[in-house]
Amino acid sequence: MERSIPHPVGRAFPGGDKMKNILTAVLVAGAFVIGAPAANAISEAEIKKDIKEFQSFFLKRFPGVTLAEYSDGVNALPQYAERRANWELLMEFPPYETEMDKAAEEWAKPFANGKTFDDCDLAAGNVYPVYDAATDDLR
Repeated sequence: MERSIPHPVGRAFPGGDKMKNILTAVLVAGAFVIGAPAANAISEAEIKKDIKEFQSFFLKRFPGVTLAEYSDGVNALPQYAERRANWELLMEFPPYETEMDKAAEEWAKPFANGKTFDDCDLAAGNVYPVYDAATDDLR
């Protein structure tokens, strides 16, 4: 008696249902990832409203402090008035000033070839990325 072996063309791919389920899950997850940011988009008006609320909270909490004074950090707050006075005294003769003078001299001192640090290229982090408008390329 001869066994009949079914031809592979006539049957489904083995494990096809499992693969179909995985593919469906991946597609649904991809659609969610792509669609989620659009659903959570914040308008410019909402951003400005949030900034105004944030700033008004601190302006109400510390009425004597203007927004510009907040750039001084904690020294702007009234409860740190003594610390601010010390900081202002320190800034009259900053302790780093002599080192800055030494650094300026070193920067201007010529090398053996006659060039100085001013002649050197900037560090890569200071010049990259560069946009070339002629080729519309960002490198």
